[in-house]
Amino acid sequence: MRGELINISADGLTATDIARNPTKGDHVNGRYRVVAAERGYSSGEHVIRLTVLKPGRFLFGLATGDVKSNWHEGNGKSLHQVKCAWTICVPSTGGQGLNKWHANQQKATGLPWPDDPEGQMITMTLNCDAGTVGFAVNADRGSNASFGGLPRGTALFPVVSFGGDGSVGCSVQVVKYSGR
Repeated sequence: MRGELINISADGLTATDIARNPTKGDHVNGRYRVVAAERGYSSGEHVIRLTVLKPGRFLFGLATGDVKSNWHEGNGKSLHQVKCAWTICVPSTGGQGLNKWHANQQKATGLPWPDDPEGQMITMTLNCDAGTVGFAVNADRGSNASFGGLPRGTALFPVVSFGGDGSVGCSVQVVKYSGR
């Protein structure tokens, strides 16, 4: 599933924000436009690793199948605002920490973020059976970079949403996608 103004590479592993005005989503007034993986997980443990190809503010995490391609901040349904998504907010540059978001509530994660984030790797580890998801930047797991209480037996889909700030061309690539 893909929202407006997001390009997906032919191999399906790279997502790029193609909006000329990312904070407005050009004509859709859609900051934080969403793209979700086609495959969701309801059991087992799964690792999804992204590399930042071109920095920009974005959300990365999980959502239930309730999320729709036309959801964005402009219609009150950004991933950080809804109860059916668990994300971290990744800033364009350092100086700001990464925060985790669920149901319009934010908390600091303790995850580091450099001034030049190009090439940084973010790992998300989902344990469907335990109802948990945790995040790491490179090998650092932060001090509060996980969520518990995720719905068990419900398919959860990896998601990214773009357009959190004025950085044009934000792009991320999945470099590892595995599960047990």
